[in-house]
Order: sequence, then structure tokens, then C-alpha cells
Amino acid sequence: MAVKFTKPEINVREKLNELDFARVPYHKMPAGSVIQYASISTGTSVSTTSTSFVDSGIDIFFSPKLANSKVLVTVQSRRFNLVSSDVISIKCLRDDDVNIGIQNQSVQDGHFQNNNSSASNQIAYPLHYMWEDSPGGTAEVKYSMYFKVNGGTGYLADSGGVQLYVQEIAQ
Repeated sequence: MAVKFTKPEINVREKLNELDFARVPYHKMPAGSVIQYASISTGTSVSTTSTSFVDSGIDIFFSPKLANSKVLVTVQSRRFNLVSSDVISIKCLRDDDVNIGIQNQSVQDGHFQNNNSSASNQIAYPLHYMWEDSPGGTAEVKYSMYFKVNGGTGYLADSGGVQLYVQEIAQ
């Protein structure tokens, strides 16, 4: 006994044209994909003479799309100066409370040092530092840059300002 099957004809090209390639749903993005991006730029210099961590005023608000995403926070500047200070330290806090970074690292701040702290011997470094965070939700969070010096004056930027970038990475 012979059985005959018929199946409907499918036009693959037509079906592909029906897909919306302009926007892939966030939850279907493969691991490692950038879900969203945000940035700010100060355009001005930021300095401190504080020997305790102080808020630099460089903040960015960000709302993750997915609860399990990683967030990559990057700070950069054309340079930062150690004028009459020989050490500057920077760190990033989430919501002015949580020190983000590598969780098994005992020190989660960047630390830069100049061996000669005289004001006539300024040293300038390019600044590019990254932190990884897991906010664990989709509520809006604030990322803020904090910094300190061990004495004297330290600058996070010259006249080019500081840029702060935030990227949400799918897991």
C-alpha cells in the first residue's frame, strides 16, 4: 500500500523578506552581544586634593534590559595629571555604594604613581580603565567615578575632559 504525502510549498525568499532584521529581540541576542550602550563626556578638567575617595561628579544613569547581563563600565581621558601628588587612585561605584570590579580582587581601584612629586615635574598618563558589574536586575543604576590623591593635587583630565562609557553585555 502506497501512502502519498503532500506538503505546502514554501517560498524561502518570501519568508526571509518578512523577517524584521532591523531589531532582534534582546532576549534572543547571543552571549557576548552588546545589548545597549550609553556615554557621557565632561569636556572639562576634574581635580582633587582629597586623600579620601571623593565623588568626581562624573556620573551616568543606566537601565539594563536583561536582569542577568554584565555591564562593562569604561572611563577614559586623553590624560590625567599628577601635579604635586605622586599617587592618584580611581574607582567606580554603583549607586554611590557598591564598589564594582573583579569580585575576588582585594583592591578594586586603579592606582597610578609618579616617583617625583614636585610641581615642576608633572607626569601625565593616558587614562583608560574598565570595570565589570552584575547589577542583577533591570532597575536604573548610577555609575559614578571616585578618586583621591595621597597629597597635593591630581587631575582626572586636562581640558579634553573625561569620557564614561557603559555597555550591557548579554550572557
